[in-house]
Amino acid sequence: MGRGQALSERELGEIDVWKELGTSNRDIGRKLGRSHKVINNYLRLGDSYNQTFSTGRPKKTTARVEREIIRLASTKQKSVTEIQREVPHPLSVGTIYKIISDCPFTKWCKKIGQPPLTKTQREQTQVCKGISASR
Repeated sequence: MGRGQALSERELGEIDVWKELGTSNRDIGRKLGRSHKVINNYLRLGDSYNQTFSTGRPKKTTARVEREIIRLASTKQKSVTEIQREVPHPLSVGTIYKIISDCPFTKWCKKIGQPPLTKTQREQTQVCKGISASR
């Protein structure tokens, strides 16, 4: 449903004067060329008329945290769960994914896979772990 122009300062003053004289809201609306509903709203709301209020749930993250998430995703090429572990704030995977997908500079690409370790490589890593553990 459309909204009309807000009442001007002059119209607000005229409404106050007409109301003090005991004129009905419908008559004030006819004299000003406005609907009686806008007159009712102004008289009901008073000083808070034509002020916007924030709606919806407040954001869980700040701009700084969002930049950190985007930096981790783009430069270090980490997965969403890895980013979730690194970010000090308790954020869900979905929230982090939404921040990354909303950023126009990031683009999803498949993580480059690596072949599994061969038998000799596994033996070498076990030997290295054994040496470092004995020290």
